[in-house]
Amino acid sequence: MPDPVLTAATVAQAAIDRGVPGLVVGMVQDGTSTFVEAYGTVDRDAVVRVGSITKLFTAIAVAQLVESERIGWDDPVVRHLRSYGFKRARGAPDATIRQVLTHTGGFGEFRRLREWRWKTIPFAVDDGSPIPPMREFYADGLRGSTAPGRGYAYANHAFASLGQMVEDVTGEPYAEYVRSHILRPLGMTSSDIDFTDEIRARLAQGYHVTKDGPVEVPLQHITIAPAGALYSTVDDMLRFAAWVSTTGASCAGVLAPSTLAHMFERHFEPDLRLPGQGLGFARDDVGGEAVVAHDGGFPGFVASFAAVPGRRFGVFACSTAIDLAPRAVVDRSVEALVGVAEPSVRAKTNLPLPAGYRRFAGVYAPTLGLSADARWWMEYGGEFRVSADDEGLLLSSPRGPHAEGTRLLPGDAADPNFWVGLGKRLGSEQMIRIRFDGRGFDGGIPQTARMRKRSAMRSVRFYKPAAKAAAVLGPAGALSATAALLRRRVRARSGRTARRSLRRR
Repeated sequence: MPDPVLTAATVAQAAIDRGVPGLVVGMVQDGTSTFVEAYGTVDRDAVVRVGSITKLFTAIAVAQLVESERIGWDDPVVRHLRSYGFKRARGAPDATIRQVLTHTGGFGEFRRLREWRWKTIPFAVDDGSPIPPMREFYADGLRGSTAPGRGYAYANHAFASLGQMVEDVTGEPYAEYVRSHILRPLGMTSSDIDFTDEIRARLAQGYHVTKDGPVEVPLQHITIAPAGALYSTVDDMLRFAAWVSTTGASCAGVLAPSTLAHMFERHFEPDLRLPGQGLGFARDDVGGEAVVAHDGGFPGFVASFAAVPGRRFGVFACSTAIDLAPRAVVDRSVEALVGVAEPSVRAKTNLPLPAGYRRFAGVYAPTLGLSADARWWMEYGGEFRVSADDEGLLLSSPRGPHAEGTRLLPGDAADPNFWVGLGKRLGSEQMIRIRFDGRGFDGGIPQTARMRKRSAMRSVRFYKPAAKAAAVLGPAGALSATAALLRRRVRARSGRTARRSLRRR
């Protein structure tokens, strides 16, 4: 069986060799560090930015309030968030704390749709500029874009609001609460939410890797701290990993083990073979073992964390560039631990093609609305096309990692609806898993997805219908047909159609 330590070291060194400027990696077993290493431009004592892994600390803060019976998992967020409005989508119920923790609360990517066109991060400010408090940043409130529970949509703003809720309930500033009730009890003395002078002195430089080499990324600060502001070190993150991987046993008093175990459970679960979502923790099952995890990123940094509580194992990695090398280190280490082959092997299944598999061919798109589906639009172009040939299925998208097509093969001899493939995203090979049903598919591509089949005439690749119209109607008629198609698509993307149908219900 491969050694997780040797696997991590090999993957990390390969990332440095292909141009990642710096990388820190560490792992724990039975609550004790077994491997810590720094590569390239970063050293072991450097402070790094863990980005959205901060959400785990926000979720833990929420769980502490549940334990003290000051709030409940299924309470509406609006019952406890007093600093600004947390508005439901029109005609929908209020989102609960549990739904926001699982990214199924019905909130989208943006505060306002005009942020779609911004070329900068809409919740970041340059170093030296004042960071507005969240009650000021959200002075106009947040509004859901769809009904809670309809599907998964990663929602920074909604999740950050749970941190403000913690502040409103306890009367303590969010950063101070996390410092006093989580970081210090876990011994994470080099970590903080606030950007202190000590953090500044030890912060690693982040880079953007270009074909001409790495370029320094200017320092920025995140406005919505509970969604991604944590600064930490590899050793501090291993203290956190030790606590999570032992289900709280390495440090008593932060959370009851039963509460932490409840957070690990699948609270959003399309299929046991697919990625799911716990309370704050991403949840997967690899080689029969439950894996809880979270990734994070901010300009110049990408971090990845995972724990296998059943094996009392945890691993953390962070790069000083926007590259998924940390995710590759973490995934390959977990696979080595549980004895599962890497994706390049697992994706070559050699199973016979099931009868009738060509029925899966078609166009698939997200259905939650423009804001909730923004990541699919920005990274992939808004839809996926599945085509069928004699070798199996081919998944493609207008842009992004599947633009050239990703081969899908049968993934389960007993289930003709489950397919797998080998994907690559930001330098990292990742397993693609898809389960088709009569309406579309759920899957990890590699993000958690729920896509629904749609008519080819509604495809975002409108130039194909336009070309057909040109042959019949001539240029003027084709232009008119294309404009009508675009208007129809804009209405669909804006969510107006969904809202009308919701009101009818």
